[in-house]
Amino acid sequence: MKKLHAIFFILFFSLNSSFVLSSETTNLSGYLGCGIFLSACDRSKLDIDCQAQTKWVQGYISGITYRQDLSIPKSSFRSESIKYAMINYCRQNPFKDTHDSAENIFTQLK
Repeated sequence: MKKLHAIFFILFFSLNSSFVLSSETTNLSGYLGCGIFLSACDRSKLDIDCQAQTKWVQGYISGITYRQDLSIPKSSFRSESIKYAMINYCRQNPFKDTHDSAENIFTQLK
Protein backbone atom coordinates (compact mmCIF):
# COMPACT_ATOMS: atom_id res chain seq x y z
CA MET A 1 0.00 0.00 0.00
CA LYS A 2 2.87 2.39 0.77
CA LYS A 3 4.30 1.78 -2.71
CA LEU A 4 0.94 2.64 -4.25
CA HIS A 5 0.80 5.91 -2.32
CA ALA A 6 4.36 6.76 -3.34
CA ILE A 7 3.62 6.08 -7.02
CA PHE A 8 0.45 8.18 -6.86
CA PHE A 9 2.33 11.02 -5.14
CA ILE A 10 5.13 11.03 -7.72
CA LEU A 11 2.73 10.89 -10.67
CA PHE A 12 0.48 13.59 -9.28
CA PHE A 13 3.29 16.08 -8.74
CA SER A 14 5.13 15.25 -11.95
CA LEU A 15 1.97 15.71 -14.06
CA ASN A 16 0.65 18.76 -12.26
CA SER A 17 2.74 21.70 -13.43
CA SER A 18 0.90 24.23 -11.24
CA PHE A 19 3.08 23.17 -8.31
CA VAL A 20 6.24 24.20 -10.13
CA LEU A 21 7.15 27.80 -9.47
CA SER A 22 9.72 29.72 -11.42
CA SER A 23 10.80 33.31 -11.18
CA GLU A 24 8.18 34.24 -13.81
CA THR A 25 5.18 32.40 -12.31
CA THR A 26 3.51 32.54 -8.96
CA ASN A 27 0.48 30.89 -7.47
CA LEU A 28 -1.41 33.47 -5.45
CA SER A 29 -4.15 32.52 -3.06
CA GLY A 30 -5.72 34.05 -0.01
CA TYR A 31 -6.79 37.42 -1.33
CA LEU A 32 -10.39 38.68 -1.46
CA GLY A 33 -12.41 40.91 -3.71
CA CYS A 34 -12.64 44.52 -2.59
CA GLY A 35 -16.38 44.24 -1.90
CA ILE A 36 -15.94 41.39 0.58
CA PHE A 37 -12.97 43.12 2.20
CA LEU A 38 -14.85 46.42 2.60
CA SER A 39 -17.91 44.66 4.02
CA ALA A 40 -15.75 42.96 6.62
CA CYS A 41 -13.97 46.20 7.57
CA ASP A 42 -17.28 48.09 7.71
CA ARG A 43 -18.59 45.54 10.25
CA SER A 44 -15.48 45.98 12.36
CA LYS A 45 -11.86 46.85 11.79
CA LEU A 46 -11.17 43.78 13.95
CA ASP A 47 -13.23 41.44 11.71
CA ILE A 48 -11.25 38.35 10.77
CA ASP A 49 -11.40 39.05 7.01
CA CYS A 50 -10.34 42.67 7.51
CA GLN A 51 -7.43 41.62 9.72
CA ALA A 52 -6.40 38.62 7.60
CA GLN A 53 -6.28 40.63 4.39
CA THR A 54 -4.17 43.29 6.07
CA LYS A 55 -1.69 40.63 7.18
CA TRP A 56 -1.80 38.99 3.74
CA VAL A 57 -0.88 42.29 2.06
CA GLN A 58 1.90 42.94 4.59
CA GLY A 59 3.36 39.52 3.84
CA TYR A 60 2.96 39.97 0.10
CA ILE A 61 4.75 43.32 0.12
CA SER A 62 7.44 41.96 2.41
CA GLY A 63 8.02 39.04 0.06
CA ILE A 64 8.28 41.23 -3.03
CA THR A 65 10.62 43.59 -1.22
CA TYR A 66 12.87 40.69 -0.20
CA ARG A 67 12.77 39.09 -3.64
CA GLN A 68 13.66 42.31 -5.44
CA ASP A 69 16.30 43.16 -2.81
CA LEU A 70 14.78 46.56 -2.08
CA SER A 71 15.23 48.64 1.00
CA ILE A 72 11.84 49.88 2.24
CA PRO A 73 11.74 51.25 5.80
CA LYS A 74 10.02 48.98 8.32
CA SER A 75 7.85 51.89 9.41
CA SER A 76 6.08 51.55 6.04
CA PHE A 77 4.78 48.11 7.05
CA ARG A 78 2.61 49.23 9.95
CA SER A 79 -0.62 47.26 10.04
CA GLU A 80 -2.93 50.26 10.46
CA SER A 81 -1.31 52.17 7.60
CA ILE A 82 -1.61 49.18 5.27
CA LYS A 83 -5.23 48.56 6.32
CA TYR A 84 -6.36 52.12 5.65
CA ALA A 85 -4.46 52.28 2.34
CA MET A 86 -6.29 49.09 1.31
CA ILE A 87 -9.66 50.48 2.40
CA ASN A 88 -8.99 53.69 0.46
CA TYR A 89 -7.92 51.75 -2.65
CA CYS A 90 -10.92 49.42 -2.50
CA ARG A 91 -13.39 52.28 -2.05
CA GLN A 92 -11.98 53.89 -5.21
CA ASN A 93 -11.78 50.56 -7.11
CA PRO A 94 -14.67 48.37 -5.89
CA PHE A 95 -14.35 45.82 -8.71
CA LYS A 96 -10.68 45.07 -7.98
CA ASP A 97 -9.29 42.81 -5.25
CA THR A 98 -6.88 43.02 -2.35
CA HIS A 99 -4.05 41.69 -4.53
CA ASP A 100 -4.49 44.76 -6.73
CA SER A 101 -4.40 46.95 -3.63
CA ALA A 102 -1.17 45.23 -2.53
CA GLU A 103 0.41 45.99 -5.90
CA ASN A 104 -0.75 49.60 -5.64
CA ILE A 105 0.64 50.04 -2.12
CA PHE A 106 3.94 48.41 -3.14
CA THR A 107 4.25 50.78 -6.09
CA GLN A 108 3.70 53.75 -3.78
CA LEU A 109 6.31 52.49 -1.31
CA LYS A 110 9.01 52.05 -3.98
